[in-house]
Amino acid sequence: MTVQKLGEEQNVELGGLRFVVTHRAFGEDGGPSIEVFGDVEGSQVQVLRFDCFRKAPHYHYDPKGKNVNKSLDPAEVGDVLDWSLEQIRFHIPEMLKTAGFDDLARTIDVQVLTPGVEKVRDAVAAAAPKS
Repeated sequence: MTVQKLGEEQNVELGGLRFVVTHRAFGEDGGPSIEVFGDVEGSQVQVLRFDCFRKAPHYHYDPKGKNVNKSLDPAEVGDVLDWSLEQIRFHIPEMLKTAGFDDLARTIDVQVLTPGVEKVRDAVAAAAPKS
């Protein structure tokens, strides 16, 4: 099955990370996707991805490398987009370490990232496919 990007890609730079926001379709599922890129040994690497899909929401540690995929249960986490933004706002250094990017985690400016996360939410709305 092929993943199809819908709508217009949005980019947000915050606290030493780049967030690429799209909406994706994957078969009968899909929804907002937040790709998190950081500088790893001089290259921009996708270090995390949050797929806020309607049917099978999940997130990835190191999506282009070891790709550890974790399912989300909306009954447990509530609104999946809100949960994802909260992880970015309050837990991104720990998540980067879990993904194996300790050096990058130490460079994140959480004082810029924490209040700026609403820009990522705005990018999700701007990236939505037009009817």
